[in-house]
Amino acid sequence: MEITLTNLASTFPHISWTIGIVFLILSPVTVIGNGFVLASIFCDPFKNIRNVPCSCTIFNLALVDMLVGALIEPFLAVSTFSSVINKTELISDEVITTLFFFLQAVSGGSLMFLSVDRFIAVRTPLQHACIVSKKKSRNVNILIWIYVIIFVLCSAMFGIKSLVSHILAISHLGIILLVLFVLNIAVVHSVRIQGRKLKIMVDSKNSVVIQTAFKREKAVTQTTGVMVVAFLICILPFTTFASFRFSPKEDDVAVKEILLWMYFTGLILVYLNSLMNPFLYAWRLPKYRKAFRCIFNRIKSKISPSFRSERVPSPVLKNVTIRSIEQDLATFLA
Repeated sequence: MEITLTNLASTFPHISWTIGIVFLILSPVTVIGNGFVLASIFCDPFKNIRNVPCSCTIFNLALVDMLVGALIEPFLAVSTFSSVINKTELISDEVITTLFFFLQAVSGGSLMFLSVDRFIAVRTPLQHACIVSKKKSRNVNILIWIYVIIFVLCSAMFGIKSLVSHILAISHLGIILLVLFVLNIAVVHSVRIQGRKLKIMVDSKNSVVIQTAFKREKAVTQTTGVMVVAFLICILPFTTFASFRFSPKEDDVAVKEILLWMYFTGLILVYLNSLMNPFLYAWRLPKYRKAFRCIFNRIKSKISPSFRSERVPSPVLKNVTIRSIEQDLATFLA
Protein backbone atom coordinates (compact mmCIF):
# COMPACT_ATOMS: atom_id res chain seq x y z
CA MET A 1 0.00 0.00 0.00
CA GLU A 2 1.88 3.04 -1.26
CA ILE A 3 1.20 6.02 0.94
CA THR A 4 1.30 9.67 -0.16
CA LEU A 5 -0.09 12.76 1.53
CA THR A 6 -2.37 13.51 -1.43
CA ASN A 7 -3.90 10.02 -1.42
CA LEU A 8 -4.28 10.16 2.34
CA ALA A 9 -6.04 13.55 2.22
CA SER A 10 -8.51 12.38 -0.43
CA THR A 11 -9.52 9.21 1.43
CA PHE A 12 -9.00 9.98 5.13
CA PRO A 13 -8.79 13.77 5.66
CA HIS A 14 -9.20 13.42 9.44
CA ILE A 15 -5.91 11.50 9.59
CA SER A 16 -4.20 14.24 7.58
CA TRP A 17 -5.48 16.97 9.91
CA THR A 18 -4.30 15.00 12.95
CA ILE A 19 -0.83 14.47 11.48
CA GLY A 20 -0.45 18.14 10.52
CA ILE A 21 -1.49 19.39 13.97
CA VAL A 22 0.81 16.93 15.77
CA PHE A 23 3.85 17.94 13.72
CA LEU A 24 2.98 21.61 14.16
CA ILE A 25 3.12 21.09 17.94
CA LEU A 26 6.26 18.92 17.92
CA SER A 27 8.33 21.31 15.80
CA PRO A 28 8.88 24.29 18.19
CA VAL A 29 9.36 22.07 21.26
CA THR A 30 11.97 19.97 19.42
CA VAL A 31 13.85 23.05 18.20
CA ILE A 32 13.88 24.75 21.62
CA GLY A 33 14.90 21.61 23.52
CA ASN A 34 17.76 20.70 21.20
CA GLY A 35 18.74 24.37 20.95
CA PHE A 36 19.43 24.29 24.70
CA VAL A 37 21.64 21.21 24.24
CA LEU A 38 23.63 22.89 21.45
CA ALA A 39 23.94 26.10 23.48
CA SER A 40 25.09 24.22 26.58
CA ILE A 41 27.88 22.50 24.63
CA PHE A 42 28.83 25.57 22.57
CA CYS A 43 28.83 28.04 25.49
CA ASP A 44 29.79 25.53 28.22
CA PRO A 45 29.18 28.03 31.08
CA PHE A 46 30.91 25.89 33.75
CA LYS A 47 33.73 24.61 31.47
CA ASN A 48 32.95 20.96 32.18
CA ILE A 49 31.16 19.68 29.06
CA ARG A 50 33.36 20.24 26.02
CA ASN A 51 36.35 18.50 27.62
CA VAL A 52 34.41 15.19 27.56
CA PRO A 53 35.00 13.24 24.29
CA CYS A 54 31.37 12.07 23.97
CA SER A 55 30.14 15.70 23.98
CA CYS A 56 30.97 15.89 20.25
CA THR A 57 28.65 12.96 19.54
CA ILE A 58 25.91 14.44 21.73
CA PHE A 59 26.33 17.72 19.83
CA ASN A 60 25.94 15.77 16.58
CA LEU A 61 22.76 14.09 17.84
CA ALA A 62 21.29 17.38 19.04
CA LEU A 63 22.10 19.02 15.70
CA VAL A 64 20.29 16.24 13.82
CA ASP A 65 17.29 16.41 16.15
CA MET A 66 17.14 20.18 15.79
CA LEU A 67 17.18 19.87 11.98
CA VAL A 68 14.32 17.39 12.26
CA GLY A 69 12.29 19.95 14.21
CA ALA A 70 13.32 22.90 12.05
CA LEU A 71 13.00 21.30 8.60
CA ILE A 72 11.14 18.01 8.32
CA GLU A 73 8.34 18.57 10.83
CA PRO A 74 7.30 22.01 9.45
CA PHE A 75 7.57 20.62 5.90
CA LEU A 76 5.30 17.73 6.81
CA ALA A 77 2.79 19.98 8.57
CA VAL A 78 2.60 22.50 5.69
CA SER A 79 2.48 19.80 3.01
CA THR A 80 -0.22 17.88 4.91
CA PHE A 81 -2.44 20.96 5.32
CA SER A 82 -1.91 21.86 1.66
CA SER A 83 -2.87 18.37 0.51
CA VAL A 84 -6.15 18.63 2.45
CA ILE A 85 -7.07 22.20 1.53
CA ASN A 86 -5.62 22.64 -1.98
CA LYS A 87 -5.35 18.95 -2.94
CA THR A 88 -1.68 19.50 -3.82
CA GLU A 89 1.63 18.95 -2.05
CA LEU A 90 3.64 22.15 -1.70
CA ILE A 91 6.72 20.12 -0.89
CA SER A 92 7.50 16.91 -2.74
CA ASP A 93 7.10 13.73 -0.75
CA GLU A 94 10.43 12.58 -2.18
CA VAL A 95 12.23 15.54 -0.59
CA ILE A 96 10.71 14.83 2.83
CA THR A 97 11.48 11.11 2.55
CA THR A 98 15.09 11.80 1.57
CA LEU A 99 15.63 14.20 4.48
CA PHE A 100 13.97 11.77 6.85
CA PHE A 101 16.16 8.77 6.00
CA PHE A 102 19.25 10.97 5.83
CA LEU A 103 18.84 12.41 9.32
CA GLN A 104 17.70 9.13 10.88
CA ALA A 105 20.75 7.37 9.45
CA VAL A 106 23.01 10.05 10.97
CA SER A 107 21.25 9.62 14.33
CA GLY A 108 21.67 5.87 14.16
CA GLY A 109 25.35 6.15 13.25
CA SER A 110 25.97 8.63 16.07
CA LEU A 111 24.28 6.34 18.59
CA MET A 112 26.36 3.41 17.34
CA PHE A 113 29.57 5.36 17.92
CA LEU A 114 28.27 6.53 21.29
CA SER A 115 27.65 2.89 22.26
CA VAL A 116 31.19 1.94 21.22
CA ASP A 117 32.49 4.91 23.21
CA ARG A 118 30.60 3.75 26.31
CA PHE A 119 31.87 0.18 25.88
CA ILE A 120 35.47 1.44 25.89
CA ALA A 121 34.77 3.82 28.80
CA VAL A 122 33.37 1.02 30.97
CA ARG A 123 36.11 -1.47 30.14
CA THR A 124 39.00 1.00 30.54
CA PRO A 125 37.75 4.04 32.51
CA LEU A 126 41.23 5.49 33.12
CA GLN A 127 42.48 5.11 29.53
CA HIS A 128 39.22 6.15 27.88
CA ALA A 129 40.25 9.78 27.26
CA CYS A 130 43.40 8.58 25.45
CA ILE A 131 41.70 5.88 23.37
CA VAL A 132 38.71 8.03 22.36
CA SER A 133 40.02 11.59 22.26
CA LYS A 134 38.03 14.68 21.29
CA LYS A 135 39.81 14.81 17.91
CA LYS A 136 39.00 11.16 17.13
CA SER A 137 35.40 11.67 18.19
CA ARG A 138 35.07 14.72 15.93
CA ASN A 139 36.59 12.87 12.96
CA VAL A 140 34.29 9.88 13.41
CA ASN A 141 31.19 12.09 13.49
CA ILE A 142 32.34 13.83 10.29
CA LEU A 143 32.82 10.42 8.65
CA ILE A 144 29.27 9.47 9.66
CA TRP A 145 27.89 12.48 7.76
CA ILE A 146 30.06 11.67 4.70
CA TYR A 147 28.99 8.02 4.70
CA VAL A 148 25.27 8.88 4.94
CA ILE A 149 25.57 11.48 2.15
CA ILE A 150 27.18 8.88 -0.13
CA PHE A 151 24.50 6.33 0.77
CA VAL A 152 21.66 8.77 0.00
CA LEU A 153 23.24 9.75 -3.33
CA CYS A 154 23.56 6.09 -4.30
CA SER A 155 19.91 5.52 -3.40
CA ALA A 156 18.91 8.60 -5.43
CA MET A 157 20.45 6.99 -8.51
CA PHE A 158 17.67 4.38 -8.42
CA GLY A 159 15.00 6.96 -7.58
CA ILE A 160 13.85 7.83 -4.06
CA LYS A 161 10.47 6.10 -4.46
CA SER A 162 11.76 3.07 -6.32
CA LEU A 163 11.51 -0.38 -4.80
CA VAL A 164 15.31 -0.72 -4.71
CA SER A 165 15.77 2.52 -2.75
CA HIS A 166 12.99 1.55 -0.37
CA ILE A 167 14.57 -1.85 0.34
CA LEU A 168 18.00 -0.26 0.79
CA ALA A 169 16.68 2.36 3.24
CA ILE A 170 14.66 -0.13 5.31
CA SER A 171 17.49 -2.68 5.39
CA HIS A 172 19.94 0.06 6.35
CA LEU A 173 17.76 1.14 9.30
CA GLY A 174 17.27 -2.51 10.23
CA ILE A 175 21.02 -3.11 10.34
CA ILE A 176 21.47 -0.01 12.51
CA LEU A 177 18.82 -1.25 14.95
CA LEU A 178 20.40 -4.71 15.11
CA VAL A 179 23.91 -3.36 15.68
CA LEU A 180 22.67 -0.96 18.36
CA PHE A 181 20.89 -3.80 20.13
CA VAL A 182 24.00 -6.03 20.11
CA LEU A 183 26.31 -3.18 21.17
CA ASN A 184 24.17 -2.25 24.15
CA ILE A 185 23.93 -5.85 25.30
CA ALA A 186 27.73 -5.88 25.24
CA VAL A 187 27.83 -2.59 27.19
CA VAL A 188 25.45 -3.88 29.87
CA HIS A 189 27.45 -7.10 30.15
CA SER A 190 30.70 -5.12 30.52
CA VAL A 191 29.18 -2.91 33.24
CA ARG A 192 28.23 -5.98 35.26
CA ILE A 193 31.64 -7.64 34.84
CA GLN A 194 33.57 -4.48 35.76
CA GLY A 195 31.32 -3.87 38.74
CA ARG A 196 32.02 -7.34 40.09
CA LYS A 197 35.76 -6.95 39.58
CA LEU A 198 35.85 -3.64 41.44
CA LYS A 199 33.95 -5.08 44.40
CA ILE A 200 36.64 -7.69 45.05
CA MET A 201 39.57 -5.32 44.56
CA VAL A 202 41.77 -4.66 47.59
CA ASP A 203 41.35 -1.14 49.00
CA SER A 204 44.19 1.04 47.76
CA LYS A 205 44.72 4.41 46.13
CA ASN A 206 44.57 2.89 42.64
CA SER A 207 41.37 0.99 43.37
CA VAL A 208 39.69 4.15 44.71
CA VAL A 209 40.66 6.08 41.58
CA ILE A 210 39.42 3.30 39.30
CA GLN A 211 36.15 2.97 41.22
CA THR A 212 35.54 6.73 41.04
CA ALA A 213 36.21 6.79 37.29
CA PHE A 214 34.02 3.71 36.78
CA LYS A 215 31.09 5.25 38.68
CA ARG A 216 31.36 8.41 36.59
CA GLU A 217 31.44 6.51 33.31
CA LYS A 218 28.65 4.20 34.49
CA ALA A 219 26.35 7.18 35.13
CA VAL A 220 26.95 8.53 31.61
CA THR A 221 26.55 5.01 30.17
CA GLN A 222 23.16 4.63 31.84
CA THR A 223 22.00 7.87 30.22
CA THR A 224 23.21 6.87 26.76
CA GLY A 225 21.62 3.45 27.30
CA VAL A 226 18.26 5.10 27.95
CA MET A 227 18.72 7.17 24.78
CA VAL A 228 19.47 4.07 22.70
CA VAL A 229 16.50 2.17 24.15
CA ALA A 230 14.22 5.15 23.39
CA PHE A 231 15.58 5.26 19.82
CA LEU A 232 14.96 1.53 19.33
CA ILE A 233 11.44 1.68 20.77
CA CYS A 234 10.50 4.73 18.68
CA ILE A 235 11.93 3.64 15.33
CA LEU A 236 11.19 -0.10 15.39
CA PRO A 237 7.39 0.15 14.82
CA PHE A 238 7.82 2.50 11.86
CA THR A 239 10.51 0.30 10.31
CA THR A 240 8.18 -2.67 10.62
CA PHE A 241 5.18 -0.90 9.09
CA ALA A 242 7.26 0.74 6.33
CA SER A 243 8.47 -2.69 5.23
CA PHE A 244 4.92 -3.43 3.96
CA ARG A 245 4.52 -0.15 2.11
CA PHE A 246 4.48 -1.81 -1.31
CA SER A 247 2.00 -4.55 -0.40
CA PRO A 248 -1.24 -4.81 -2.43
CA LYS A 249 -3.97 -2.31 -1.63
CA GLU A 250 -6.62 -3.32 0.87
CA ASP A 251 -10.22 -3.40 -0.36
CA ASP A 252 -11.69 -3.06 3.14
CA VAL A 253 -11.79 0.64 4.06
CA ALA A 254 -11.78 -0.06 7.81
CA VAL A 255 -8.68 -2.26 7.54
CA LYS A 256 -6.95 0.33 5.37
CA GLU A 257 -7.70 3.07 7.91
CA ILE A 258 -6.34 0.96 10.78
CA LEU A 259 -3.14 0.26 8.82
CA LEU A 260 -2.73 3.96 8.06
CA TRP A 261 -3.20 4.91 11.73
CA MET A 262 -0.58 2.31 12.70
CA TYR A 263 1.82 3.55 10.02
CA PHE A 264 1.57 7.24 10.95
CA THR A 265 1.60 6.48 14.69
CA GLY A 266 4.95 4.78 14.10
CA LEU A 267 6.10 7.79 12.08
CA ILE A 268 5.13 10.20 14.87
CA LEU A 269 7.04 8.05 17.38
CA VAL A 270 10.19 8.48 15.27
CA TYR A 271 9.89 12.26 15.39
CA LEU A 272 8.93 12.14 19.07
CA ASN A 273 12.35 10.61 19.74
CA SER A 274 14.00 13.85 18.55
CA LEU A 275 11.96 15.74 21.15
CA MET A 276 12.74 13.30 23.97
CA ASN A 277 16.56 13.36 23.79
CA PRO A 278 17.11 16.87 25.28
CA PHE A 279 14.91 15.98 28.26
CA LEU A 280 16.93 12.78 28.77
CA TYR A 281 20.13 14.86 28.94
CA ALA A 282 18.59 17.31 31.44
CA TRP A 283 17.04 14.55 33.50
CA ARG A 284 20.03 12.20 33.72
CA LEU A 285 23.20 14.30 33.41
CA PRO A 286 23.88 16.96 36.11
CA LYS A 287 26.34 18.85 33.89
CA TYR A 288 23.71 19.53 31.25
CA ARG A 289 21.06 20.23 33.87
CA LYS A 290 23.22 22.96 35.43
CA ALA A 291 24.12 24.37 32.01
CA PHE A 292 20.45 24.47 30.96
CA ARG A 293 19.55 26.34 34.15
CA CYS A 294 22.38 28.84 33.68
CA ILE A 295 21.48 29.54 30.04
CA PHE A 296 17.78 29.86 30.91
CA ASN A 297 18.57 32.40 33.63
CA ARG A 298 20.71 34.41 31.20
CA ILE A 299 17.91 34.48 28.64
CA LYS A 300 15.38 35.42 31.32
CA SER A 301 17.56 38.27 32.60
CA LYS A 302 17.95 39.68 29.06
CA ILE A 303 14.24 39.44 28.30
CA SER A 304 13.17 40.88 31.67
CA PRO A 305 15.52 43.66 32.90
CA SER A 306 13.48 43.98 36.12
CA PHE A 307 14.46 40.41 37.02
CA ARG A 308 18.12 41.42 36.95
CA SER A 309 17.65 44.75 38.75
CA GLU A 310 15.80 43.12 41.64
CA ARG A 311 18.59 40.69 42.36
CA VAL A 312 21.64 42.87 41.60
CA PRO A 313 21.42 46.42 43.06
CA SER A 314 22.54 49.28 40.89
CA PRO A 315 26.04 50.68 41.72
CA VAL A 316 24.67 54.24 41.59
CA LEU A 317 21.98 53.52 44.18
CA LYS A 318 24.51 51.67 46.32
CA ASN A 319 26.87 54.71 46.34
CA VAL A 320 24.03 57.12 47.16
CA THR A 321 22.95 54.95 50.09
CA ILE A 322 26.48 54.74 51.53
CA ARG A 323 26.97 58.52 51.15
CA SER A 324 23.70 59.30 52.94
CA ILE A 325 24.67 56.99 55.83
CA GLU A 326 28.06 58.73 56.14
CA GLN A 327 26.37 62.18 56.23
CA ASP A 328 23.91 61.09 58.92
CA LEU A 329 26.76 59.64 60.99
CA ALA A 330 28.81 62.87 60.71
CA THR A 331 25.78 64.94 61.73
CA PHE A 332 25.19 62.72 64.75
CA LEU A 333 28.84 62.91 65.90
CA ALA A 334 28.90 66.68 65.45
